Amino acid sequence: MIDADPSRVWALVADPERLAVWAGVVTVGYMGTELPKPGQRVFVRSRHGFLRGRQRRVEIEAWRAGSAVSCAVATRSVPIKFDLKIEPEVGPERITTRVRLLHHSEVPAWCGAVAYWWISTRLRRMLDRLERAVAE
Repeated sequence: MIDADPSRVWALVADPERLAVWAGVVTVGYMGTELPKPGQRVFVRSRHGFLRGRQRRVEIEAWRAGSAVSCAVATRSVPIKFDLKIEPEVGPERITTRVRLLHHSEVPAWCGAVAYWWISTRLRRMLDRLERAVAE
């Protein structure tokens, strides 16, 4: 939960210029000026961790302005799927935002526990950065 209006959260996550602030990636090359749509491809480069500097192609699979985006990150084998959803939570005194990040990838059984820990840690860091950026 983020103590902020959902429109502020969406404005941050949907802005390609601000991906580095919360997702830890920067866009590479021309992004275009149109709204994202299914099938659009962009390239990103990681800014954190041991993948720092590595470029990846990301294809938008679904775009629901104001509430969700789904994309596939190209890898050598099966693409990694990434979903982000936001939902308003209206309380008696204020509105907050529920943010849900999902990461779907295939990993060998022998490294499942380590992969789960690593992915969970990365997603938690994204959420923490997102919360701090929206509060600023």
